[in-house]
Amino acid sequence: MKTAVFESFNDVVRELRSRRFRRVVLQAPDGMRNRLVRLSRVVQEAGVEVVAIDGDRCFGACDLPICAVRFLGADAVVHLGHTPYPLRVELGIPVYYVPCYDRVSIPRALVRRLADELASGRPAIFYPIQYYPAFREMLREACREAEVDEEQAGEMASVLIGCDSATVRRLGRHADSVIVIGSGLFHGLGAAVWSGRRTIVLDLYRGEAVDVERERRRVLAIIAERIERFSQAKRVGVIAILKSGQFNLEAALSVKGEAERMGKEAHLITMTDVTPEKLDYLLDFEAFVQTGCPRISIDDLESFSRPVINLEQFQISAGRMRFEDVYP
Repeated sequence: MKTAVFESFNDVVRELRSRRFRRVVLQAPDGMRNRLVRLSRVVQEAGVEVVAIDGDRCFGACDLPICAVRFLGADAVVHLGHTPYPLRVELGIPVYYVPCYDRVSIPRALVRRLADELASGRPAIFYPIQYYPAFREMLREACREAEVDEEQAGEMASVLIGCDSATVRRLGRHADSVIVIGSGLFHGLGAAVWSGRRTIVLDLYRGEAVDVERERRRVLAIIAERIERFSQAKRVGVIAILKSGQFNLEAALSVKGEAERMGKEAHLITMTDVTPEKLDYLLDFEAFVQTGCPRISIDDLESFSRPVINLEQFQISAGRMRFEDVYP
């Protein structure tokens, strides 16, 4: 399966025209769907006969439209807003990614805060892909102000997707602090719980520097409580998530076997989206392990009435990992 990253709609359209594709599925996360109608119009004008906008929720590049592709017999997928992600379910057709960059005015106060962090230590700097232009501008100005080498500072910087604990841990272990350039707490919270470092979100829309430490401590306390409740459960469900980048049957079966060796009654469950509404109908289970996105069991814990833990949290429950090894 071919994947490619294009910088503009026009580049994608030229590729679709040159390949003479007849059926194309367009996909974007919720916040970018307002761009799909314009793209659909342009693609149709380029000669593609059937252009479908995928209407299901999309949580990232791990969540490609498997059903739409199969039912429509699509020749290609155009995915807005993300870069390629390793797939566990191959679609068998090309997937073209178009990152969409937010053009935002950068508050001067946030540049000064980044400069202070660079001058006083060695921060790891993370940013979602849509804020790459803002990151480059902020790093350049902050390095100039702090009188530090931009290239060296850039060695401790990386694009960040919400579930990427490996990159956070790799850079975080060498950092004095963590800076996340973006908006809201989603990416900042992930960086905080996985790095164990003081984490500051430079919120471009609010113009504020937000310390995530209080939220990190609160969430870790909830995680610890849910792991303990899972450990006490007798009947558990092991959820294999049916998404292109999250489906992990091998892990689900391994967890099921390990749970049974722990003396639990375990059952395999398949599900596309893990939501409180769906789990509320599975009344026979005391707790669940979901083997897909780790963030479900970090951000959404309070929305579930019963424990829904991820693979790492299950390893803690099984005694194979220590809590502080996962959440330093």
